[in-house]
Amino acid sequence: MHQYYQQFAPAWDVAKVFEVTKNLKNYDLLFQGEVAGIMRLQFEADCCYLRDLQVTPTLQNKGIGNAAIHEAKRQALDAKMNTVQLRVF
Repeated sequence: MHQYYQQFAPAWDVAKVFEVTKNLKNYDLLFQGEVAGIMRLQFEADCCYLRDLQVTPTLQNKGIGNAAIHEAKRQALDAKMNTVQLRVF
């Protein structure tokens, strides 16, 4: 995502990020006690949307993203939702 933001330079500041994410379920992804990334979920009707999944580049390929996706699926099932869908921009 860092390269995307550098190339397209969206005008994101802390207030803007807070505004668009405040109604989502926001999670820090931890790996060995260290913040390794973030995951954001949105629940609507019968669908859980995976809105954002980012893993720090130096911690990629360690199963963190895979574990996050499994957690999103678990939460969707717990909420009696039959779909997990990736929502991208």
